[in-house]
Amino acid sequence: QDAIALYRQLVNRYTDQQTARAEFIELLRLAGRQAEVVALYQEQVQANSSQSRPTWELARALVANGQIQEAIAVYDQILSQDRGQPIIYMEFGALLERNQQFDRALQIYLKGIQAFPRDTTSYPLCHGFHRTAYDSLVSLLARQNRLGQILPILEQSFPNPPEAAYTSLALSLAYPYRLSRTSTRPPLNQPEQYRVQAEAVNQRLRERYPEAEVWEGEVETWQGGCGGDYY
Repeated sequence: QDAIALYRQLVNRYTDQQTARAEFIELLRLAGRQAEVVALYQEQVQANSSQSRPTWELARALVANGQIQEAIAVYDQILSQDRGQPIIYMEFGALLERNQQFDRALQIYLKGIQAFPRDTTSYPLCHGFHRTAYDSLVSLLARQNRLGQILPILEQSFPNPPEAAYTSLALSLAYPYRLSRTSTRPPLNQPEQYRVQAEAVNQRLRERYPEAEVWEGEVETWQGGCGGDYY
């Protein structure tokens, strides 16, 4: 409590000291005082609404404080102002899924793909795993037993996707299958569905972009990069 009181004096006296403010917010978060974290981020957003980071942190703080509808409104605001990054689409979609808004979550993932079609999931043997909106789309449709509709759903939302979109989707479909064969994780319930859809996406890539690089051989042998290419 003493530390909180001292930090409060510090940020009130030196309002432009962002490091102290960030440390104060982290201290409040650790102390479980989420309502105060929300209030501080709201102050930052009001002081400088052009910065996207405080608005994003506000959305996260609202979620942590159980203010779900308010968080959804802030996420909507971020994306309506074209200030999103790939992770924001995934966070927002996951929040909607947790609140049973599956159709909206699907649309958010599709918008993330449209905004960052080259954001490619990482090869499973990379040192880190880079998750994308393609992975979120695959996971959602698989849980709904709609994996077989993934290609028409993508093309209906995104009529002229670039070749990178097909490549990224194929890899996101292929990797769950590979992980079920090579990792210590429990096998997926229906890995063959992933294989079939990955190969269907690869075939569509051949049809629409005959000169594009396509994947050859068994799905479990496909390899991509280490992800994160979304510029």
